[in-house]
Amino acid sequence: MYCGLLQNVPIDEHLAIVEKQINEAIPDENFNGVAVIDIEEWRPLYEMNWGGKNVYRKQSIELARSRYPKLKKKEIEAIAKKEFNRASKTFFMRTFKKAIELRPKALWGLYDFPFCNAKAGDLEGDFECSNQAQRYNDE
Repeated sequence: MYCGLLQNVPIDEHLAIVEKQINEAIPDENFNGVAVIDIEEWRPLYEMNWGGKNVYRKQSIELARSRYPKLKKKEIEAIAKKEFNRASKTFFMRTFKKAIELRPKALWGLYDFPFCNAKAGDLEGDFECSNQAQRYNDE
């Protein structure tokens, strides 16, 4: 994704691709069923990109460091987080806006969001997401 970083995505190019994909996947302009945007390569919040997706945090830090080489590590990390989350919000808001514009009768959702911890339901009668998962969803 544009050097691997969400912050570098030319949003107009992305939206042109979204339009093409929606028109191909859902040719009926009056479609009124469920439509899901499936983005699994990365997660919408900086803090949620762990494990194999940690590369997006690392590259965000490198991008911030390249622009602010004199700042301390914690300051760089704070900038990286802020910039990633801002870019992610813009990416999702503009993507959903385009999707709704193209198929206004569809019921749009996002795959794997809201996020919930994998342990929900492990204990009998416990179907709550963890406090951390709820916090991510609130952000």
